[in-house]
Amino acid sequence: MSGTTLVFLIVVTVVIGGGILRLIDKRMKYKDGPKIEALERQLSLLEQDTIVSLKKRIQVLEKIVTDEGYELRRTISKLDQS
Repeated sequence: MSGTTLVFLIVVTVVIGGGILRLIDKRMKYKDGPKIEALERQLSLLEQDTIVSLKKRIQVLEKIVTDEGYELRRTISKLDQS
């Protein structure tokens, strides 16, 4: 078998294999499409809930840090450590 024939067979195998893989991928997406969409919606809702939760926690932390009593406790704590 010549080198040219070997290269031709390799190219044909890659092209046919790629086509088969694309067909399998499309079939899987068609078959599992509704499941994937439902999971994506659930993920989106979880992300939104997480963002809301984190925003609330940040607001609480901002209140604590900007509270005058917090600054006083911090200063006293520094004095105790000295």
